[in-house]
Amino acid sequence: MNRTYSKAVRPDGTDFRTGTVRWLPADGAPIPEGGWLVEHPKPGDVGSWDAAFYLSAATVETDCTGFSWPARLLSVEPVGAMWTPHPEKFPHKRAAHAWRVVGELPAWRLFGPQGRQVLDIIEQASHPTSTQIEDLTAAWWAALDAARDAALAAARDAAYDAALDAVRDGAWWAARDAVRDGAWWAARDAALAAALGWLVKDLISVEDFRALTGPWTQVVGPIEVPA
Repeated sequence: MNRTYSKAVRPDGTDFRTGTVRWLPADGAPIPEGGWLVEHPKPGDVGSWDAAFYLSAATVETDCTGFSWPARLLSVEPVGAMWTPHPEKFPHKRAAHAWRVVGELPAWRLFGPQGRQVLDIIEQASHPTSTQIEDLTAAWWAALDAARDAALAAARDAAYDAALDAVRDGAWWAARDAVRDGAWWAARDAALAAALGWLVKDLISVEDFRALTGPWTQVVGPIEVPA
């Protein structure tokens, strides 16, 4: 059985880099039996480091380089030669001239084991009440201390760059679009800290997790953990 790799794509099934490579059939059609073949229109040499001449996937779901939220997560297999174009900078990235899409996975897995909780926070950040905005501002200022700064640093160090960037963008824009007055940044920062805490929950201390998620939990309520 061939090993499968992970590929994050836009909601319409195209790639994030150019928006022109179709990784899923158009118009919502299902993946055909035997898989959906994706080929680079102008492939370069095998082993090329230039992203313009290959298609990429990832060895781990949480490090699909270049993706943002919202996204879809695909399971893919390489067709032909595969290589690692930037082993030092992107150790989980793999390149090939063609891939076969063999399935679609729940998109929350892009954010790891607690991905559903991360997405819950991003969703909640998109429609806070005026009372929650005021309370988040107060809770955020009250929690400003060295312990939380250390927790943020620990979480950033633990997170994969791709997932970290997507969480940051998702929480930031959700809160920004929902809140238009001077207090919006507190809701944004509280949402970002909480989402980041859940993203790396298994990789940081209990104390750091509580420091990151405390203001959000205090105001919005606890995030449910699926059974």
